[in-house]
Amino acid sequence: MAKRIEVAVIGAGPAGISAAIFLKRAGATTILFEKHEIGGLLRNANLVENYPGFPKGIGGQELVALFAKQLKECAVAVKKADVSAVGSSRSGFRIETDSGDFIARIVIVCTGTRPKDIGLKGGSSFIGKKIFHEIADLPPLGKKHARVLIIGGGDAAFDYSINLSSHGHKVTIISRSESTCLTLLKERAKEKGVDLLEQYVPLRVREVNSGIALTIKGKGGKRELAADYILIACGRGPELSMLDHDLKRRIGGLKDVPRTRVPGLFVGGDVVRGIHRQTGIAVGDGVLAAMIAMEFLRGGGWMSEDRR
Repeated sequence: MAKRIEVAVIGAGPAGISAAIFLKRAGATTILFEKHEIGGLLRNANLVENYPGFPKGIGGQELVALFAKQLKECAVAVKKADVSAVGSSRSGFRIETDSGDFIARIVIVCTGTRPKDIGLKGGSSFIGKKIFHEIADLPPLGKKHARVLIIGGGDAAFDYSINLSSHGHKVTIISRSESTCLTLLKERAKEKGVDLLEQYVPLRVREVNSGIALTIKGKGGKRELAADYILIACGRGPELSMLDHDLKRRIGGLKDVPRTRVPGLFVGGDVVRGIHRQTGIAVGDGVLAAMIAMEFLRGGGWMSEDRR
C-alpha cells in the first residue's frame, strides 16, 4: 500500500534542499527524495564565489556538507530512492520508487539536469569507466598525476580543470569553438597550466593500454590525445523523465516558475533554468515553491482549478 504524505520533494540539490527545509519548519509532512548523494551539481564546483555569506568563496563539497548538516538539524526526512514515475491520482500524485510507492498531495520537482549526448563515436562503452559527465563521479585519483581531457568550453569545463590541476593532474580542455567561460576562470586555468585546444571537434574514442585515446579534428587536421579519463561538460537538458505523459502535456511551457498548469505540481532549480544554473537562483526557487505549496495546502490561492 502506498504511503501518504503531504509533500514530496524530488531531488536534493540546492532547490530541493531549500524547499524541504522550509516545508519542515512550516509543519508539512515532507519527504525529500534523492537517488544519489545530496547536493546535485554543486558537488562538482571547485569554488562558489557568488553565494552570499562567504566573502572568500566556498568549495562546492564544503557547501554541500553545510546543507546536509542543516537538513539533519531540521530533521528533514531524506529518502534515498530512485523516483521512476510520477502521475496524477484522485488524491494528488502517485510516486513510484525503487523502495516503495507514495501518494503526495503536492510534488515539487527539483531534479536538475542530465547530460546531452554529444555523439562521440565509441563513447558509450566507456561511460562510467573512463568517461564521466561530473567530476564528483571520477574514481579516486589519489596522488596519481592523472591525464584528464575535458570536452567543453563553458564555466563548468574550466571549473573542473582548475580543480583537477590544483591537485597535480594534467588537464587539457577541448572546445568545439572559442571558449565561453568567465574571463577569470580562463585566466585561472591558464595559471594552473591547463592546456586549451579551441575549435577542435571530438570524433571518437578508443582504448589504449590502460587508458583511453580521443581523436579530435581542427584546422590542422586530426590529432589523437591519450588520457586516463575524459570529462564531458558541454550541454545539459532538463530531467523530467519521471513525469508521465499526461503530466508532461499538462504542465505547459513552464513560464510561471515555480508554478505549473497542474495544481499541486511545482518545479524549481536547474530543471527549469536553462543556462542560468546558479546556487542562489536554485535556493530561491526552492523557497518560493515551498511557500506557494503551503498556500495550496491551506486551500487558498489561484490553484483551486486546473488552468489547462
